[in-house]
Amino acid sequence: MFIGSGKPLPIDFNQVGDEFEQVQEVFEQTADHLVVMHNELRNSEKKYRRLFESSPNTIFICNTDFYFQELNSTGFNLLDFDQNLHDIHSISLFDLFVHQKDKDIVLDKLHNEESTDLDMDLQIITRSGKKIDVILSANRLLDDRKQFIGVEGVIRDVTKRKQMDKYLAQTEKLASIGQLAAGIAHEINNPLGVIKCYSDLIHKNPQNDTQVSEDIGVIQKHTQNCKTIVESLLNFARVSEPSFKKSDLHQCLDEILSVLNSEMTKQQI
Repeated sequence: MFIGSGKPLPIDFNQVGDEFEQVQEVFEQTADHLVVMHNELRNSEKKYRRLFESSPNTIFICNTDFYFQELNSTGFNLLDFDQNLHDIHSISLFDLFVHQKDKDIVLDKLHNEESTDLDMDLQIITRSGKKIDVILSANRLLDDRKQFIGVEGVIRDVTKRKQMDKYLAQTEKLASIGQLAAGIAHEINNPLGVIKCYSDLIHKNPQNDTQVSEDIGVIQKHTQNCKTIVESLLNFARVSEPSFKKSDLHQCLDEILSVLNSEMTKQQI
C-alpha cells in the first residue's frame, strides 16, 4: 500500500490474521445458530403437523375462493374422501353445504371486516350422500397488509349429540305425560269410587226387579273396567325400585289388554 510519497505502509499480518479469525468465528457462530433455529422450526412443524393430523375434529385451510388447501385425516374420513383419489384443491367448502342460506351467512360473516371469526350450526353432506349435523368454526386469514388471503377452521361432528338431545327431549316428554296421566287418574279415581259405591248399594236392594239388577250389573262391570285402567295408569306413572317376584303372565296380559281394549276394538282386533 502506498500513500503520499509513494512509500509502502507496513502491513501487520498478525492483526490481519486476527481479523480473519474473528470473521470466521462470527460465521461459525451464525451457522450454528441457523442450525439450531432450523432444528427448532422443524420440530415445531412436526409437533403442529402431529396435532393437525391427530385431532378428533376436522381441521381445514381454504384459499380466498374457499377451495380446500389443507385437510386433516379426520376430515377425509368424515367427508368420505379417499386421500389417494380425491384432489381436495378442486373441492369447495360450500360444496359440502346442504342449505344455500348457510353459504350466504358464512360469506357475509367472513367477508365482513368487523367480524373475523365464525361459529354456527349447519348441515353438510358427505361424498356418499350422508347428511351430518356439524358446528363450523372458522376465521379469516390476513396477511401483513390486512388483506384477505383465505380461511382456516374446524368442523365438529355433533350428529350423535343432537340425536341424544332429541332422545332426552322425548324422554322428558314421556315423563311429563306420565305425570299428567297420574294427575288425571287421581281425579277420575274418586268419582269412579263413588259410582261403584252407589251401584253396590242399589244392587243390594231386594226390591230391585230383574231389569234393574241387570242394568246395575252393567254399570258395575264398566266401572270396574275403568278403575282397572286408572290403576294401570297410576302404576305406570309411579316411580319405584325394580324388584323380582313371581307373576301370573295371564294377569299381566289382562292388565295390558284392559288399557288397550278400546283401541283394539276400534281396529277390530
